[in-house]
Order: sequence, then C-alpha cells, then structure tokens
Amino acid sequence: MKERLNFSPRPFRTRAPLLLVLWVTNLLLAAALVLTLWHWKGLRDQNSHAHDQIDTLKGKQQDLARQNDETVRNLEQVDIKSYRKRVRQFYEIQAAFQTHWGMLLDQLGTLLPEDVRLRELRPMTVRSDKAVRERRIHLTAEARNKEAQLAFIRTLQNDAAFHSVSFESETYRKEGVALLFEISFDYRPGGE
Repeated sequence: MKERLNFSPRPFRTRAPLLLVLWVTNLLLAAALVLTLWHWKGLRDQNSHAHDQIDTLKGKQQDLARQNDETVRNLEQVDIKSYRKRVRQFYEIQAAFQTHWGMLLDQLGTLLPEDVRLRELRPMTVRSDKAVRERRIHLTAEARNKEAQLAFIRTLQNDAAFHSVSFESETYRKEGVALLFEISFDYRPGGE
C-alpha cells in the first residue's frame, strides 16, 4: 500500500477517523471505569455501615438475651406464696391504719350483749366507692349460747354503720355452754 503524501505545513494535524473513534472509545471506557469505581466504593461503604449496624444489633440482642435470662432466674427464685402473704399483710396494715378503731370499738361496746365477748377484730380489705369509704372487718367473738349470738348479729344488721354482715363460721366448745363464732361486715363510720 502506498503512503499518502501530505503536503500540509503541519502533517499530523488531521487524524484518521478510526484513530478518533478509538480515542473517544477509550475516554468513554475510562469514564465508565471511574464511575464504576466510584459506585463500587459507595456500595462498599454502605455494606460496611450495614455490617456495623448488624454487629450493634447483635450486641444489643445478646445483652437483651442475658437480661432476659437473668430476669427468668430471678423470677424462678421468687416464692409466690410468701409474696402473696406479704402483699396481704401490707393491705391489712394499710386497712388497719385507715380504720377508725376508736369509733368502731365504741359502737361495738354499746351494741354488745352481756353474753357475748369479743376475741379478735381485724381489717380484711379496703374498698373505695366514690365518696363512700367502707372497711371490711373480720370479727371473732364468743357467746354463751346460740340466742346471744343471733341477737348480736341482728343488732349489727340493724345498725346503720354496719353493712353486709355475713356469718363465717361457728364452733361449739361445750354443748350449750360456749360458742365461738366469726362474722365479717363493712364498717361505715357514722352510718353514711
């Protein structure tokens, strides 16, 4: 093949179209490579950040699992019967502080028949209904006979301060001589 003669003052100024296409293609490939590397770096950073978050979540999960195990161990050590007994005692103490013992004993003293004597008084629960405050009281008493017991219970039922008088139990000590009985009632001071 013959070489073409170029008589221009600057002989290599005009380039062959194939060479121009190769240069443009190389530039485009270089730009695509740069963009690909930049995109790859961004994905790598996102991946690294995601792995850091996963590691943090795994650490939190392990901490929560340890706390859960510790809580379960603590709950297994709780004695429910003892806990319930303490809660009941707490409520009884709270009810005892809120009961008007002086007024209650004065009223019971005026209503108590000659053949009945009190052995034990203790609060059971505290209920609160809007403005009415009621105290549930458990009473243990001893009567000489059944008539004295029934008379005392009827007297309590007829008094405005004693509500929901309910019979709990009775025990005979000696037939016809002594009778131990238990009742409970709601006490409203002043018969409100």
